[in-house]
Amino acid sequence: MPAQPTLQHVYATNLDQQLGYPLRNPQLRSPDPEKELEEPYKSKGLQIGDIGHVDDYGGFNLLFNVNFPPNDRDDLGQASELNLPHHFDEPVATQKIQPGEVFKTGVTQILDGARTDVPQLYNFVAEAKKGAMLILPTGASLFELDSKCMPSIRNHVKKHALGWCRHAQKDTLYLITAVYRAKTWTLGSFKNGTLGKEIHVQVRASEQNGTPEYRWQHAFNVDNQQVPPGNTDLNQAVFIKGFKMTAGNIEQLVMCGGWFDRLLATLQSAAKKWRSGPKIKYFPALLSEPSHPLDVVNRILLDKNPGIPVAITHDDDWIEMMKNKLPFEKLMEKGYVRHFMDANYSCDLDAENNTVCLVRHNSEGKANYEIVAHGGHAEGTDSECKPKPKEPLEVPSDIEVPADESRLVITHMRLESFDIGNVDAGVCVLVQFGTTTRRTDNKPHARIIEWDGEITLPSDGPVNITVCGTFQLGSTLGTREISEMSTINTGDMPGSAYTVKFSVGNAASRSSLLITLERHFSYCETHFNYEESSDFVQMTTGGFKAFYSFHEEFKEEHLNSALECFRSALERCGSNAERRATACFNLATSEFLQCQANGTYSKFDTSIDLYRKALQLRGDTHQDRPATLLLLAQVLLARHGQEYDEFIVEEIEQLLAELPPDESRDRRSADAVLATIRFYYAINADHSADIDGLLADFQHGTYTPLYGYFDRPHLLHKLGFAFRRRFRSLENLEDLDKSIDLNTEALLQIPDGHDDKMNIAACLGNSLLCALEARGELSDVDTSVGLMELGKKVIAMLDDISYAEGASAHSEDLQEQIYLSFAVAQLREQIKLMTSVERVRQHGAADDTPKDVGRGLSSKVENPLDDWNRDEETETECKRQLGVLLSFLGGEGDRKMREALSQVNPEWPHRDHKIVATMQALEEHMPYYYTVLARRLRFVVEGWC
Repeated sequence: MPAQPTLQHVYATNLDQQLGYPLRNPQLRSPDPEKELEEPYKSKGLQIGDIGHVDDYGGFNLLFNVNFPPNDRDDLGQASELNLPHHFDEPVATQKIQPGEVFKTGVTQILDGARTDVPQLYNFVAEAKKGAMLILPTGASLFELDSKCMPSIRNHVKKHALGWCRHAQKDTLYLITAVYRAKTWTLGSFKNGTLGKEIHVQVRASEQNGTPEYRWQHAFNVDNQQVPPGNTDLNQAVFIKGFKMTAGNIEQLVMCGGWFDRLLATLQSAAKKWRSGPKIKYFPALLSEPSHPLDVVNRILLDKNPGIPVAITHDDDWIEMMKNKLPFEKLMEKGYVRHFMDANYSCDLDAENNTVCLVRHNSEGKANYEIVAHGGHAEGTDSECKPKPKEPLEVPSDIEVPADESRLVITHMRLESFDIGNVDAGVCVLVQFGTTTRRTDNKPHARIIEWDGEITLPSDGPVNITVCGTFQLGSTLGTREISEMSTINTGDMPGSAYTVKFSVGNAASRSSLLITLERHFSYCETHFNYEESSDFVQMTTGGFKAFYSFHEEFKEEHLNSALECFRSALERCGSNAERRATACFNLATSEFLQCQANGTYSKFDTSIDLYRKALQLRGDTHQDRPATLLLLAQVLLARHGQEYDEFIVEEIEQLLAELPPDESRDRRSADAVLATIRFYYAINADHSADIDGLLADFQHGTYTPLYGYFDRPHLLHKLGFAFRRRFRSLENLEDLDKSIDLNTEALLQIPDGHDDKMNIAACLGNSLLCALEARGELSDVDTSVGLMELGKKVIAMLDDISYAEGASAHSEDLQEQIYLSFAVAQLREQIKLMTSVERVRQHGAADDTPKDVGRGLSSKVENPLDDWNRDEETETECKRQLGVLLSFLGGEGDRKMREALSQVNPEWPHRDHKIVATMQALEEHMPYYYTVLARRLRFVVEGWC
C-alpha cells in the first residue's frame, strides 16, 4: 500500500491560491520545548531570513536566521562555518488580505445575506473528494523583503546552501523572504470528501478573553485547526514565501565538506581494513515525500543535472508557472511539470557553488542570462549539465593496429520494424569478431532505432552481427539474443564506404538492420563497452541465464536459481545506487514471476517493496524509470486490483500518468493495464451486459501489455465464471458453452501446483455438470422409477464408495473430507424421509383423515396426503436429482465427465461435488416432506385416541 499523505500535504496541495505556501500550523513553536519563544519571535512570529523546514503537521521548524548572529544558547556549531549574518532592513507590511477573506478549493461557500465583517457562521458544500479551506476573519498583513535585496540574498543562498543542508542533515530547507501574518484564523482540509455534504464553521467569542473560537461540524472527516486561544498578536504565518533548497544526496553532501571531513572519511575507510569498531554504511538517499510544488521542480532540476548536489528555487517560480497557465491540480505531477519546464525554462548552473537554479526563457525561447564562467568552467544555457568530453581512447590489447593500415569502422546502425519480447526493456546490437565483443548502447523499443558511434573492425575476417534484447536500459547485464546471427566478411569490401542490410526478423515482420561502414586510417572507437568483473556482475549474469531459461522451458528450478542469484547480487551491489536499483528491479521481477506461477498473490508484497525501492533510486529522467513504473503497476494490479481497491487503483493511475500520452510501447502497455482495471471492475460489479464486450476486447489483445507480464489464465477464468453466472439468470446455453471453453483454455495454460488450479477446475466442472443436465445428455436417468427404488440404489452406491481415499493431513483437505461425510449422512436422511413419505402415500388413505385435522391452517397443509397426490413437481424434481446423482456415481454422467475433463486432467472430484450439490438441492424440499409425515403421525395418534 502507498504511504498515507501527511496532514500538511493534504492541506497545502489542495488549497488553490497564488500568495505563497500555506502552513497548516501557522503558530511558530520554540525549538526548545522547555523554553518559551523570545522576541521578536514571540510577538511577530516567523522572521525574514529564517531558515528551517516544514514538518508533516505543517509547522515551521526554525533552525537559525541569516540576519541574526547566533548567541551562546544556539546549537549551531561554528558561526564562521555557517556564514550566517546577511544584513538587510526590517521589512514592513506592504499589502493586506481583507478581513473575512476565505480561501477555498473543492467546496462552494453558501453565503448568508446577513453576513457581517466577522460572520458568525461559515457554510460550505463539498463539490470534490479533496479540498481545503482557510478562513481569515481579521485578514492578514504581508511582510516582504525589499526586492532590491533579492539578488544579494539569492547569491548568499547559492554560496551557502550546501553547507546549510550539510549542517542540518535535511534534504530540503527553506529560507523565508516573505510572510503573511494574521491574528486569528481557522483552516480545514479533507482527502475523502462526500459530494453534496455540508461543512459548517461557527465563530464565537471566548468567555475568558473575547478572542474568536471556532467550532467545526461536518458529515465526513475534515482535519481542522484554529489559532491558539487568547492570541492577540500579529504573529501567525498563514502563508510563506522564500527560497527552497533541495539536496539530492545527504551522504554525498556530508562527504563533500571541508578538507578535514574528506581526510576523516579517508582515514575511516582505511581503518576499516585493520580494526573493528563503528563502520560507515552507505544507504542511497531517498528524498522525503513532496508536499510543496518546489519539491517537484527541484527534483526535476537534480534529475536533469546529476552532477549537481543542490537545487534552489523560489516560491515566485511556481506562482509564475500558475500565472502562465500551469493548472493548480498539475503542480505536483512531475511528468506534467517537467514538460512545462522543458518548454519554458532552462537550468542556471553554478559550478563554483555546486547549485542549479531555474531561469525562464525569453520570447525567443532562449534563457534570460549570459554564459558565465564559474571555477574555470564555462556553463551555457542547455537544459542539462553537459558531460565532459571523453578522453581519447586507448587501443584495447585485443586489437593490433599497424600505423599504416586502414581499418573498417561501423559509423551508424539503423534498426527498423523489429519487435522485441515482453520481458525486454530495450534492444542493442552485438558485434563479434575473433575473441572480441562490442555492444552498442541500450535503446528503448521504437519503430526505428538508430545508433551513432564508431566500432572498429578487423581489416579482414568474419564479423558476426546479432540483435539482442536488454532487460534494463541502464544496465548492460541481462542481454539475450533475439535474432539469428548474421555474418559479414570485411575482406570482401575493398572500397571506402558501404551499406549492409540484414533481415533480422521473420519474413512477415519486414525487420531490417542497416549498417554503415567506412574506411579509416587511424584507430578511433567510441561505441563499445566492457563489463567489470565482480561478484555482483557474476551473480547478476548467472541470474539472467537462469531467468531466460525459465522463459524458454518454464521449469521451477530455473526460476529458483534466478532468485538465488539475484538475492546474492542485491547483497553484493555495494554503495552504488545504480547497481542497487538494478538488483532490486531484477529480484522484484523474479519474485513477481514466482508468485504468478504459483498463484500466491499474498506474497506479491515483496516484489512491490523492491520495485518501489528501485523507483525511488531512478529519477524522473532515468531511462529505466518507465519500465519500473509499468512493472510496479502490474504487480499492484495482480496483488490488489482484482478486488478493485480504490486506493490501489488510484496509485496505479498516478504511476502510469508519468508516461507521456504517445504511441510508444510503454504507453500502450500502460493502457493495457488500465483496461485490465476496468475489466476487473465490470466483472466484480456483475455487469452482465458488458461480458460479451470484455470477451471481444480479450480476444483482440486489449489487456495484453507489450511490455511486462499478463495473467492470461486468470482473466480467462474470470470471464468463464461471469458467463456461468449469467447462465443462471438467463438460462442461455451459449453462455454455458463459453464458460466451458474459457475455463478449459485457462486450465490448459495454468501450471501444475498453481493455487488457482482447483478453483478453475471447480468452475469448469460445475459448468459441465450444468450442461449435461440442461441438455438431457444423461441417457441412463430413468425418472419413471419410484423414489423408494431410486433411493435404495443411491444408498447402495454410497455404501460402495470409500470416502477415506485421498484424505490428507492438510487442514483444507480434511475440512472438505468432513463436509463430504456430512453431506453423505445428510443425503441418507433425506432419502429415508422421502421413502417414508412415499410409503405413507402408498398405504395410507386420504379419506381416513379426520375432518378437523389442520383446521385453521392453509389449504396447502390441510390435507397433506391429497397434496402429495396433486403435487407432482416436487416428486419429479427429487427423482430427477437422485437419478442424475445415480448416473454420476457410476453411470453415464461419470463417464461423460471423465471424457470432458480428460484433456485438462484436473484433480477435481466431480463425483464428490455432485453428492454435495444433490444434498443442497434436495434440502429445499425437505420441509414439505416433514409436513406430510407430521400430519400422518398426528392422524395416527388421533385415531388411536
